[in-house]
Amino acid sequence: MNEPFRLRTFLAPFLVGVLVTLSILLATYARAAADSGTGLADVGDAFTALRAGHTGDFDPQRIPAPGRHTALRFEGWLHVKNPGLHTFFLTANGGSLVIDGQPLIQQDPSNRRGVMKLEGSAELAVGWVAIQLTYFHTGREPMFSFEMEGPEFARQPIPSALLSISNEEIPAFQPPTVDRVLAARGREQFKSLGCANCHDDIDGRSGPALEIAKLDRTRGCLDPASTTTPRFGLSEPQSDLLRTIVPLKESPALDDRQRIDKTLAALNCTACHERAGLGGIAPE
Repeated sequence: MNEPFRLRTFLAPFLVGVLVTLSILLATYARAAADSGTGLADVGDAFTALRAGHTGDFDPQRIPAPGRHTALRFEGWLHVKNPGLHTFFLTANGGSLVIDGQPLIQQDPSNRRGVMKLEGSAELAVGWVAIQLTYFHTGREPMFSFEMEGPEFARQPIPSALLSISNEEIPAFQPPTVDRVLAARGREQFKSLGCANCHDDIDGRSGPALEIAKLDRTRGCLDPASTTTPRFGLSEPQSDLLRTIVPLKESPALDDRQRIDKTLAALNCTACHERAGLGGIAPE
C-alpha cells in the first residue's frame, strides 16, 4: 500500500490587487481578497490545476519549489494503526485540512503576514481514512510543515508507509502474457500496412519508402475515411499540424534542445516527466 500521494498545484490569485479571471467564482474571490486583504477561503473546483504528480509524503524537500501565490493540494489516504484522538499540526501562512470528511483546519491566507501555527484534532478508527491538505504559499517568509500525533505515535511528520493513493490493496505489477497468434498477425500487418517502411522495429519493408516531403497529405492516417491504414485517433488540430509540417523538409536541422525534446517524445518520457514545459502528467 506504500504508494505516493497525489499532488496538485493550483493557481491561487490571492495577492491583494491581483485579479485573474479564470471563472466567475474565482474572479469573485479575487475581488473579495482585494477588498478585505485576507485572501481566499478555499481552493475549489473553480481553480485551474497547473500540473499534477505524485509525492511520497509531505516533506517539502520532495516537492518542486512552488511559485509565490500558488497553492498545493495533497489528496490520498492515511492509515490509522491505533484508534483514538489524533492531532494534526500545520505550519503555513494559510491552508485547510479535511480528514475523513471532517474539516479540522481552515485558515485564510494573507500576503500581509507570516506563517501561523495551526492544529486540529479528530477521533479516528483503525483503517484507511481520506485526507486532503491544502497549503497556500504566500506571505512573508513562507514555509510549510505538517505533523501528526496520536496513540502510540509521537508528534512527527507522517511517514510514507502510512500514506497511499488508494484505500484498497494495490496488486503487484504482472507482466503481460503475449498471445503468439495475435503477435504473428500484428507482425504481418506491421509489414503489409507499410509501418516497417519507416519504423525499424521489425525487418520487412513492403517496398521502398517515399520521401516524406512527397507524401500525399490527403491519404493514409490523415484521411479519416481510410479503412486500410492504421488509426491513431488524431484530433483535427493534430492532423492539420502534420499536413503543415510534412512538406516542409525531409530532414530538418535541429538544435540541441530540439534534439533532446525529440528524444524525450520518441521514448515517451514526457508521458510522466516534465522538462521546460514539455510533457508531464495532466492535471486531471
